[in-house]
Parts: sequence; structure tokens; C-alpha cells
Amino acid sequence: MKNSALTNPIAITLDTYQKEILQEWVREVKLQIKSAAKLQRPIIVNTIPVFLNKLAEAIDGNFFKDNANDSNNIAEEHGGERARITDYSPDQVVQEYVLLREITLQFLRERHEIEDHVFSIIQKSFDEGIQKAMMAFHLIFNEIRENVVAHMTHDMRTPLTAAKLSLDIILKRLENAQSEEAIEGIKSIIHRIKKNIKYSDELIQIILDEKYIRSYTQNTGDRFQEAELFSIVEAALEGLSEVISNQINVTGERVQGYWDKKALRRVIENLISNAIKYGYEDTPVEVKVFSVLGRALVSVHNQGKPIPVEDRELLFNNFKRTESAKNSNKPGWGLGLALCREVTEDHAGSLGIESSLEDGTTFTIDIPVDPRGIKIKDLG
Repeated sequence: MKNSALTNPIAITLDTYQKEILQEWVREVKLQIKSAAKLQRPIIVNTIPVFLNKLAEAIDGNFFKDNANDSNNIAEEHGGERARITDYSPDQVVQEYVLLREITLQFLRERHEIEDHVFSIIQKSFDEGIQKAMMAFHLIFNEIRENVVAHMTHDMRTPLTAAKLSLDIILKRLENAQSEEAIEGIKSIIHRIKKNIKYSDELIQIILDEKYIRSYTQNTGDRFQEAELFSIVEAALEGLSEVISNQINVTGERVQGYWDKKALRRVIENLISNAIKYGYEDTPVEVKVFSVLGRALVSVHNQGKPIPVEDRELLFNNFKRTESAKNSNKPGWGLGLALCREVTEDHAGSLGIESSLEDGTTFTIDIPVDPRGIKIKDLG
């Protein structure tokens, strides 16, 4: 997506030739990095287009960015995707960044004299990007995957079973009660309770089974059906109240792909609801839908208090809320964004965040147009 707000000639060139830079980079990555040779282009491209967009903004100087990684987690998401989806080694993650830097500088030098301060921004952007990507890459491999929801649902089965047994006892005691009509009414209520408890128990078992299956199998894409992304966003808006939907501006393009429509709709609903919830009152929420080189993106932006850097990863942990969220007196369980990230990762993608005082907060769903058949590794 072109950025018409850029004014610096070098930044404009980087924005204009982004696709050409990416295409040459993909070719070189496939040639020079063994683990990338058989990867689909959208998987190689990953979050790099967004990184180049932020690099252009940093070079431009009018976007309050020190470098391309300022106020966002793009590099961390890149490293995380490489760990989850590819067979990359750490040195290969570094190598692809080095290749991208060389190709980017070559394109720019062919068209401009690069001043020292611009060169410094480019170098800092890539150096910091490598550092952040590598940290995320290692964290994914070394951390134990959170199983809070699975453990909780497992523990919930005990009180549900106890409740079911208690109801059985009540039914037996009712056998000696008087008034057939009263007894039948109570029995009807109790049977309804038992039915609901059984249904809850079945749902919990489904969750446990899904967690188990996903731990030992790779993603086959069976859940992914042909869909259109802009329509999924429109469907998400239908579930919101008229007052809220009038506050939302949706722009972009129609993007065809293969996804889990229900899951993506839930993610978009959650991100929009959060944008309304934590944004400044009566300020619009901007939703954009676009695609680049086999990647589909949905960004949700609001104007509100910035999310501190140290809190950004905390947002995606189950049952964790930032201090600012707790102090806002707005209800929440700390589950929504964790589930949002899980869905995007199930689609072989990422959920990015950028937040600053000047520009507000933007969450970006960044997924392949066709994730079917992409194998996601079991990391525990």
C-alpha cells in the first residue's frame, strides 16, 4: 500500500520500488538460503513489506520514528514466524536480513546520493531488526508454550462432574416426594441443568482434544475455505452495535484467499472492540484491508494512550492485562488478544502491534493468502 504522506525523495523511492526490492530479495533468499529453497513466496515475504514501510517512514523524518523498529514489534513477529513455520537456523535469519539490506541499499544508491544520517537510519534499522528477530526466534524455541486454558478446562471437569452427581442424588430423593405435578416440574428443571452441564463437558473435551491433536499433527488446512477478506471485515461489523459501527471507517481492497472465516471474523471483532474500548472517546477507528505479494493484511487503528514497549508482549499472554488496562476500570479477562494471536499463528501468520503517542495504536493481522498445506511445527 503506497504511502502518499512521504515527502523525502529517498523514502518515496523505497516506497515506490518496494515490490521490486522484495522480488529480487526473494530470488536471492531462495538461491542462498537452503531452508528457503522450497518455501512458498508468501512465507518468505513474511512481515518484511511492513518493515520496509516503516523504514521509509523513519527515513522520511515526519513520522516520529528513530528507525524502522520504533514503536512496533515487526521484527519480533518476523523471528517468531521463522521459528514456528520454517526450518531456518539462527544464522539464516541473520543472512536474510543482510541480503535485504544489501539489495535495499543497491536500489537506493542507483537513484540517490545517500546522506550519512539516512545511511545511519538504515543501518540502525537492520541491526536492531536482526537483534529483535533473533531474540524472538530463540524465545519461541526455548519457552514452554502456554497451556493455561488447557489446564483450566481440565480442572473444570472435576466440579462439573461433581455437580452432575449431585443432581443425580437430588433426583433419587425426589422419588419420595409428594405431588406428582411439582415433582415433574422439578425433574424437568434438573434434567435441563444436566443437559447444559453435559454440553459444557463436551465443549471442554473438544478443547482438550484439539489441544492434544494440534500438539502431534501439522496443519493440513482442512479448516481453510475460499473466502474474501473485506467481506469478513464487513461481517464482523454486523455484530457490533449501530453506535459503534458508525465510529468505524473501513477502506482497502477485496482480497481473495483461503482462511478459517469464523475464526478470522472473531479476531477482527475483538480488535475493533478493543480499539473502541481503549481509544479516546468519539475518535474514529480506521480499518484497512490490503495485500502484498501473497500476504493479506488487516490493520485496525485507534487514537488512544500508547501501549508501553514493556507491556506489548504481555498483551498476548492468557489472563494477563497491562497495568494501564487494569487502571482503566474497563472489564476484561486478558484472553482476547491471546486468542487473536493464536488464530493468526494457526494461519501461518503474525499479529503485529505499533503504538506511539503521536500515531496512536495499530494492530495488524498479517497472514498468507493461502496457508493451506503450510506446516506449522510443534514447539511444545
